[in-house]
Amino acid sequence: MIELLEALFAQGTKTFAPRPPDNGEPEKPTVSVTVHEPVVVSQGMVHVAVAMGESGSHRQATRTAKKPKNLEKWSPEQDHSVAFLFPRDIEDRFLIVVQTIKRRDPLKRLLSLMTRESYDRRKKAEAREKLDRKKARERREPLPAKQVHFKLLFEANQAADNEYLDSILSGADSATATFKSTRASSRGSNRPEVSRVLRITLRDADVQDVGRAIGRTWSARRRRGEKMTQVEGVSELAALLYERDLLDEDEGDRYENAAISVRSDARDTTTIAVDTLRDVFTYPVSDGPPSTWFYYDRVAPRVATIARQERLPISTIDPREVEECLKG
Repeated sequence: MIELLEALFAQGTKTFAPRPPDNGEPEKPTVSVTVHEPVVVSQGMVHVAVAMGESGSHRQATRTAKKPKNLEKWSPEQDHSVAFLFPRDIEDRFLIVVQTIKRRDPLKRLLSLMTRESYDRRKKAEAREKLDRKKARERREPLPAKQVHFKLLFEANQAADNEYLDSILSGADSATATFKSTRASSRGSNRPEVSRVLRITLRDADVQDVGRAIGRTWSARRRRGEKMTQVEGVSELAALLYERDLLDEDEGDRYENAAISVRSDARDTTTIAVDTLRDVFTYPVSDGPPSTWFYYDRVAPRVATIARQERLPISTIDPREVEECLKG
């Protein structure tokens, strides 16, 4: 995997052009991804910065006493810290800690690039082996033994700090239930459009009866690996709200998906949906990006808890060690 990251670093910035817009849809920007040089922090940890941006997402760049630079065709990228944590004596499971900025998450693009690079390397190795066997055959020499060439495939499953989530649910003082309905795009896109949104604010006893109940139910299913459809999620949440006279009996039938955002008295917030958790791992940021030490100081204890819950024997992250490695 380090070799794959190093290969992506050597290849420089990759661009992902969008599909041409249909029927007057607005044109989407080209996404750029730059994988920086990976750093082996320790035997079980590899850090890599992955920069992402969209062309034209900033109109211009300015400096004091300098003429503004037009960024219309440029992609202002922002670095995201990505850490690969490899457990001892386990080869097929590991943790990836990804820093998201606003709603931008580089994980999907990074794993896609790594998968493609792994596939290309396997094809090249197979081609070299085929050529070597052909040459040996022409020289009437013994054929070299066939090798098994692998490619890596990644299945990303979101891990959660169950203890932290439980603490938010236990201390919840407000929650918001959100329902959304969709319809086929009228502009020729394969993506459905949101046609209706219903938000219901829950407080006091409603938070206890609905927010905590549905949050614990859905998160417990995620832990057990149980699958639940969007329709089932809508039905369960709607039923609880109906019991509290917060929703008409059949109103839930108008929506295709639902989520509930829970806020604790410590101002920690998480959004729980059928298929994902959002905003569970947060740290305070005032102005500008956090320092390496600050970031990993917040990440380290949370990762240790998750690793223990997932039964992955990884080494504890030392924020000072990471900072020194990246500086050196």
